Amino acid sequence: MNTPLRCILSASYESCLWIRPPDMDTPLRCILSASYESCLWIRPPNMNTPLRCILSASYESCLWIRPPDMDTPLRCILSASYESCLWIRPPNMDTPLRCILSASYESCLWIRPPDMDTPLRCILSASYESCLWIRPPNMNTPLRCILSASYESCLWIRPPNMDTPLRCILSASYESCLWIRPPDMDTPLRCILSASYESCLWIRPPNMNTPLRCILSASYESCLWIRPPNMDTPLRCILSASYESCLWIRPPDMDTPLRCILSASYESCLWMFNG
Repeated sequence: MNTPLRCILSASYESCLWIRPPDMDTPLRCILSASYESCLWIRPPNMNTPLRCILSASYESCLWIRPPDMDTPLRCILSASYESCLWIRPPNMDTPLRCILSASYESCLWIRPPDMDTPLRCILSASYESCLWIRPPNMNTPLRCILSASYESCLWIRPPNMDTPLRCILSASYESCLWIRPPDMDTPLRCILSASYESCLWIRPPNMNTPLRCILSASYESCLWIRPPNMDTPLRCILSASYESCLWIRPPDMDTPLRCILSASYESCLWMFNG
């Protein structure tokens, strides 16, 4: 799906939005708290019937989305003013679409999606000085992200094509950290690890012989399974939602769809592009 989806599954079976990702036979459910008449209708790929999603905003203050195989853009909630919006141009659309942006212009994180000349802004609640700086591919200027930890307690990361390592939150002690060695760095970097050795997620980044451990506080059965490149065994990640209220995702080269956490308010939800 080319359209950002909202990751919430707290509604009853009957009041849900149903979504069928690519290569899945059974549609998946998402929250739907609005009445039938005030819904947003979406027809995902390989589905004959449009699916409904929440639409509580007026016609003028809506976000417009045109999913694949639909002639008419669909509207979604937009509670922010026109001027304070994040603009997104999905594939096959000439006009960028707006999404909620509750932060001021100056305190925003800037993102430039593929095929867009102008970076787009996203919520950034941290001050300019306490930010993590990231320079995505094909961008000359590093972009900032939230960093609430002090300078000394940060994780340092040097992305490709950057001379200076970037800092990220590190609140755990030296001994209880996850160690990561990004490309082009001689020294592994540490990240939070609050779980015991046995209950950890193991990740083997490129150019590292030893898998690295990451937090895993959920039980074996309630985990999200991920198989990174160059790893034979899928890895598990935290999953705090119940089996029934999960979003199912099937990454490339995996036969079994994987489930992910779905629990955030509209304003603070994670937007994902499938496809």
